[in-house]
Amino acid sequence: MKSTLVIVLLAILCSFAVHAQDVKTDKPQKSKSQIAQGQLIQKLYMEKDGRKAELIAAEIVKKIDTDTSWASEKDKKDAYRVHPLYAYLNAEDFEGFKQYLTKLGDVTGTERIHFAIAGYVRRAVKKGVDLDFASQLIQKEREWARNKMLEANAVKADREFGYAMFTADYAELLSRKGEKEKAFDLYKEAMKYNLQRKDADLTNSYMAMATEFLSKNALKSEMERLMKDGMITADIINRMKLIYIEEKGSETGFENYIASFNNGKVKEKIDLLRKTMLNEAAPVFSLKDLNGNLVNLKDLKGKTVILDFWATWCGPCKAAFPAMQAMVNKYKNDPEVQFLFIDTYERGDTKEKNARDYITGKKYTFRVLMDNTDEVAKRYNAKNIPAKFVIDKNGVLRFRAAGFKSDSDLMEEIEAMVTISKQI
Repeated sequence: MKSTLVIVLLAILCSFAVHAQDVKTDKPQKSKSQIAQGQLIQKLYMEKDGRKAELIAAEIVKKIDTDTSWASEKDKKDAYRVHPLYAYLNAEDFEGFKQYLTKLGDVTGTERIHFAIAGYVRRAVKKGVDLDFASQLIQKEREWARNKMLEANAVKADREFGYAMFTADYAELLSRKGEKEKAFDLYKEAMKYNLQRKDADLTNSYMAMATEFLSKNALKSEMERLMKDGMITADIINRMKLIYIEEKGSETGFENYIASFNNGKVKEKIDLLRKTMLNEAAPVFSLKDLNGNLVNLKDLKGKTVILDFWATWCGPCKAAFPAMQAMVNKYKNDPEVQFLFIDTYERGDTKEKNARDYITGKKYTFRVLMDNTDEVAKRYNAKNIPAKFVIDKNGVLRFRAAGFKSDSDLMEEIEAMVTISKQI
């Protein structure tokens, strides 16, 4: 499982809000006390030293308890108290984390403490340290998540996934300790509650563990079951291809084989997407790729073009890339389809290097264009990334989509959009 903190993921996986234009609005003037209040809160969130963060948090809590001008922050008091845990965590000061966790005692006003503990467990597992203590913590957190799941009504799917993630964290820890069978059982338990979210990381971790326990035939059957349930991932496709080639002697027919598991879902997507299809002239642009070659959208008329706006700092953009690579592979021999990955809103002075290092490091076969001024993203009104646009062979913009949900959903959606666009 990824070591990124769950609380960070929850904040960014929905989408990265990137404002492409400066929007002028008339805002009421803040008082001096409000400005000072905001500055102190920002200081807490910016502080990287755990002990200094403790002092700032204590100052904020004292003001909430004694200063009426801080009354509006009362409901957030526990969130401020908990925040130093993240400073310790990001600095990998495990002793400081444990000491402050003990000092905090019971915290009921925010769930952030549970995700901080999950983050600590992941770091400990990754480094192979303090596993016994981490085991005690994650078992308690898993029980907390289970109780929340059982209490849930309207947000049941989210609570189920939360329980799945805490269970997977415990499985990963047991695997690191060498308790593989128990870990595999826990992964199976976690997967029961992944049916709605279809999280690719969880599915892939489960499959990696399954390879240690299942025979080749059983492994193939399990992956086929997952695909039938709509839980296909790019990793499963790669694993299935190896088995297919071993059985058939070549990859001829593999795409049809994979399609047999999701044709119904793609057809459903096609029916839905036809109702929302756009009919707009696609904004033209010329951008250079990572090799310095100029790419002009006008020159791609006659092709269905898929634009994927992304940045190296964008977590959801990168999470979607394995599925996008699967789509690039699917259409690599189709001269009528072109994928373009437009790096935009990139930060720093080494934008091109950032993009090249990431793409080559991950061995993606993407054609990356550099939107260094963010001008093309603005033309497409791509305020949130990842953002994908599909343009038909006549240069007409037919679809736009933002965010990332799951590998299976993305691959079905791209296939459906391409299919419709090619039929026009």
